[in-house]
Amino acid sequence: FGCGMLVRTDVFKKIGLFDPTYFAYFEDADLCYRAKKAGFKIYYCAEAKIEHVPASSSGGFSADSRLRAYFIGRNQVRFWRKFGTFKYSCFLLVLLPSKIVLTLLSFFVRPQPTAAFAKIIGYLEGVLGMSSEWPRFPEYVRQNGKSTN
Repeated sequence: FGCGMLVRTDVFKKIGLFDPTYFAYFEDADLCYRAKKAGFKIYYCAEAKIEHVPASSSGGFSADSRLRAYFIGRNQVRFWRKFGTFKYSCFLLVLLPSKIVLTLLSFFVRPQPTAAFAKIIGYLEGVLGMSSEWPRFPEYVRQNGKSTN
């Protein structure tokens, strides 16, 4: 998780800062991928303990968090588009429609399915290459960040 990263200054000098078009979710993966591609080593310390409230800025991990669903959907596709090889692009052509179908099916099992709509919007914006930053994302997603109906 990006909340517990220690990054040397020379990494930022060589590859740049976090990509602001992600805003939330996958920005840490993007930075690590670019660092590894530039020849830096990435280490993970399983014993490290960091207190962090995950997803607190996007409505938490609840099933109806529109912001979280939107950003995860959009940024997952954005990451694939940015770094995917031809093999991953073919995989995306198969996987993304499946993910959209599964998200649509989740409407029937979620008590408040509005986050599923937000995730599909995120997927589609990712496919279309839209990379707006906060707060310029669909009004539907922005309303309260969480579903209320």
